Amino acid sequence: MSNQGGNSYNLIETQEKDERNWHAQMEQCMVTMEKTYQKVIHDMNSAQDQKLADMTQSQEKNMACTRADIDHLMEEGADSVTVVAIAVVLVVDRD
Repeated sequence: MSNQGGNSYNLIETQEKDERNWHAQMEQCMVTMEKTYQKVIHDMNSAQDQKLADMTQSQEKNMACTRADIDHLMEEGADSVTVVAIAVVLVVDRD
């Protein structure tokens, strides 16, 4: 009988050890998932920031070209209504 008691004790000890290992693995999995989630969010925010910076740079370039075009038209003696109309067309065409 003592042999059966010893086997039962070993079985319970093994089950408890397995349960502790399972909990440790689940905890590690949760930590890994959280790190992955944070990295994905960071990468998405970085991509959005870069896209916004690219768009801003493109708009600044378009506006600089438009200002140069307007200055050139004014130097050529164009009236202000014509200059505004051409500037609107230039901006719309670039978008």
